[in-house]
Amino acid sequence: MLADSPVAELSWLLRSVAGGQLGLDRNLQLGAHDRQQLLQSVGAFPNNRYDKLSAREREVLPLVILGYTNKQIAKRLFISVKTVEAHKGNIMQKLAVKSHCQLVEYAVAHHLVSF
Repeated sequence: MLADSPVAELSWLLRSVAGGQLGLDRNLQLGAHDRQQLLQSVGAFPNNRYDKLSAREREVLPLVILGYTNKQIAKRLFISVKTVEAHKGNIMQKLAVKSHCQLVEYAVAHHLVSF
C-alpha cells in the first residue's frame, strides 16, 4: 500500500485479505511494460514452495506483502518483533527469494495478489 493512499484503499485491501486474497494498492501506477514483466514472471518460481510455509508464516506473508512494518505485524499477531523477523527470514528462505521485490513477484506469479 502506498503511504499517501486514502483510508478507503486500506479498507479495500483488508477486505481482500479477509476474503482469502492479497491485494496491491489500486493507486499503484504500473506501466504496460511493468505489467508485462509481472506476467512474464508467472512460472518463474516452483508452485510447491508455498506449501512449505507454516500456518503462522502464511499469516505473516500477506502483511509483509502489504508493507506492514515488523512492529505492526507483531502487534497485529500478538508476537514479538524478533519472531516476525524470524518468520520473514523463514518465508524468504522457503520461497527461495532474496528481496522484498522478489517476494512480491512470487505473490503475483502465484496469484496471491491481484491488481
